[in-house]
Amino acid sequence: MPDKPIRILVAKPGLDGHDVGAKVVALALRDAGMEVVYTGLHQTPERIARAAQDEAVDVVGLSVLSGAHVVLTRRVADALRERGLGSLPIVVGGVIAGANWQFRVKPQLEASRKIYDATMDMWTLYDLQMRNKESTGGYINGLGALLATGEDGPALKARMAEHVDLNTIAVVGDDEKFKIELNVRDKDRTLLKIKGPIARYVWTGTVAAPLPEASMSSDGMGAPIRR
Repeated sequence: MPDKPIRILVAKPGLDGHDVGAKVVALALRDAGMEVVYTGLHQTPERIARAAQDEAVDVVGLSVLSGAHVVLTRRVADALRERGLGSLPIVVGGVIAGANWQFRVKPQLEASRKIYDATMDMWTLYDLQMRNKESTGGYINGLGALLATGEDGPALKARMAEHVDLNTIAVVGDDEKFKIELNVRDKDRTLLKIKGPIARYVWTGTVAAPLPEASMSSDGMGAPIRR
């Protein structure tokens, strides 16, 4: 091992909510003497690139189990290049197909792009909720009411209509927490969900740390979209 420990960013891009493997890898790397920065769930490529820059990491590790690893990895690489970090190594793990993955994944790229675009819109709605919390002290109920708080609400709604079923979007919030659920306009009607607020965790050195929860529970807040 070099005198300076290798510093690794472990990130979960998109709305893939399965992070047990990422946590196991992060703990193993930390126990091996490396410094590990774990971003938590539901990160955008831009946030991952910013964290990589702010934390001055040596390697970026991405965990993707949603099937959108091709699109998300490219987006992360682009975001890193925009910050002058194009030479930073990227390691991708999760559900990755075999040797001929490029042939099996190619027909799914269009669906992956829809999921990615819906994920970005989800984060825009998340940011609107967080800004409303800062200004009013609570979170908003209803998509229309939430969009009304943003300057480009009509434009966002029109953009979302291209890849999201607006009739099934659920936006539920109270003074302490909120959730957003939507169905992507793909053949599987992929259900995307996010609960907030989301906390960020940093694991470093060899000091023992508990496994974190990336978001607060909001059980009982509204009915599920898909039954």
